[in-house]
Amino acid sequence: RFGDVDKVFEIWNISDASKPRRLSSLTFDCEIESMKISRDNRKSYLLCQDMFYIVDISDLESPNIVGGTKAGTSILLTDVAVSEDGKTGFAIQGVRFVQLVVWNFTNPADPEVLARVDSDKESYGKKVFVSKDSKTLFTVGDNIILYNISDVKSISQLAIFPMESDQGVVEILEARLSEDEKTLFI
Repeated sequence: RFGDVDKVFEIWNISDASKPRRLSSLTFDCEIESMKISRDNRKSYLLCQDMFYIVDISDLESPNIVGGTKAGTSILLTDVAVSEDGKTGFAIQGVRFVQLVVWNFTNPADPEVLARVDSDKESYGKKVFVSKDSKTLFTVGDNIILYNISDVKSISQLAIFPMESDQGVVEILEARLSEDEKTLFI
């Protein structure tokens, strides 16, 4: 990437692959670290260093920042996930999962921190996913860790699985949860 490309959020129409057309773009004053789109395609959630932005994309030609919040510390946010209903946001804070930050997005203009879950040395994570029923959260990094988030004010760890191969510890570049949530692709 060159210049300020990492600071731009763009929306493209690719219905005619031979003539892609940029519909809109937003430029931020910091690099975008992670982005997720709501399941209804009406909101985008972007992490930009220590900021969490909520962007209304219901009008693809005119995206609008409707909310956002600082992480509360100078430690960078590295990945984001959002509950199925879009009312709860989860972000990993710190490159090696220093904290899991949980926000209430009921009022996107004024998100409220519901909880901060400190990590221990075993729970390094770089990617975060929320199940469709919003009861389980997965972090993927040096380990795969499952958390019970049915009560976001009392998050508990369910299981931890080491990420090792025949060559030692694996570095995770990307991870995806299958649509049926039964398979994790790493």
